[in-house]
Amino acid sequence: MYICLLLLLVAGCATVPLDQPKSRSQAITDTAETDFGKLANDWADLHDQKSGFFPLAQGMDALGARLSMASKAEKSIDLQYFLMKDDSAGLAIMNTLLEAADRGVRVRFLLDDIFTSAADENLSLINQHPNIEVRLFNPISRRGMYYLNFVGDFRQANRRMHNKTFTVDNAISIVGGRNLADEYFQLKEESVFSDFDILAFGPIAQEISASFDAYWNHTLAVPVEQVLKHGDFESVETVRSSLSDETDDIFASIYRRALDSELLQDLISGKQTLFVADARVMSDDPDKLVNEVGDEEHMQLVTELDALLRDSEREVTFIAPYYVPGDDGVQYLRNLVGRGLRVVMVTNSLRSNNSIAAHSGYARYRKDVIDAGVELYEVRAIWGREASGGDGPEVLTMHKIDTY
Repeated sequence: MYICLLLLLVAGCATVPLDQPKSRSQAITDTAETDFGKLANDWADLHDQKSGFFPLAQGMDALGARLSMASKAEKSIDLQYFLMKDDSAGLAIMNTLLEAADRGVRVRFLLDDIFTSAADENLSLINQHPNIEVRLFNPISRRGMYYLNFVGDFRQANRRMHNKTFTVDNAISIVGGRNLADEYFQLKEESVFSDFDILAFGPIAQEISASFDAYWNHTLAVPVEQVLKHGDFESVETVRSSLSDETDDIFASIYRRALDSELLQDLISGKQTLFVADARVMSDDPDKLVNEVGDEEHMQLVTELDALLRDSEREVTFIAPYYVPGDDGVQYLRNLVGRGLRVVMVTNSLRSNNSIAAHSGYARYRKDVIDAGVELYEVRAIWGREASGGDGPEVLTMHKIDTY
């Protein structure tokens, strides 16, 4: 029996070659004459080259802002996400990207492969559009058995891209915790994520574009046609017609409601005020994923966050959905408290956590974190229902990640 399992595992261990030729590209920077480009430049001139920010706390506003930005795009849309599903939100985004590409907008879509359930034929479809290019980050081979390929090369396959950015015309961007699926935009009744995005406007968008380019041109970003075979799918016209029918079904409700969100237009017109601030983008070097874990040369995010925390004077608050500190992490918190800082940690409870494995890893450190002097809070799964007077989701999972 064991020999059979071993042979099955070996047979399933197909990998995607990472040395195939692909084109390099950069963010389109000559966008000053686009509507968003003009607004961004006027904003920067008026606010001493600072950027503008607005929180996207509500799911429908977050989805509506993305759809509105895409519908107003004139030159480029660059987006990267950890996962996408073929549900209402995913199909609405995909349809909007196709419409933008039809107008001549260049679309670059970078998608992590491990938990994405968007149909391969749909990804292949939009990739065949002359103005759209899709790349899968660190993809799992479709040859043989998918999950055996994952297990067979677990060490590399488990190293993922978790970035989430949506940038239009190198001038306006959305960054945050939301993936492209219904639960992240509060479109499900039974269970949703409490999530958070930031709409970023002005010079900061160019830094977000630079981070996107680093991942887009990395060796782990593989053109989708090198992973998926077009011949296995229906014609572009057939699949696009099917996709159009599905989006027509959701247009009257989800798509229309999202586009009717007037937040973006209110921000443009000045009815809503953007928060003015200096800012910088902190992002790990994607080379981190092809080097030994712990290689400090490529741990940019940890290094920069550490410097930020060391400059803290009074208080640090962490909001982390999947918190597993380890012994070193507990000692780090102990050191912060020892400097006289108030340290607050908010994470999921067992019931609100959608990852039992993550909660199991966290639970063993709970007492140590409290003993270190940290104020530790866990989110109640029924909080969403209680806060809405009984109309909210049965289970709410906190998904946002913040440090401030």
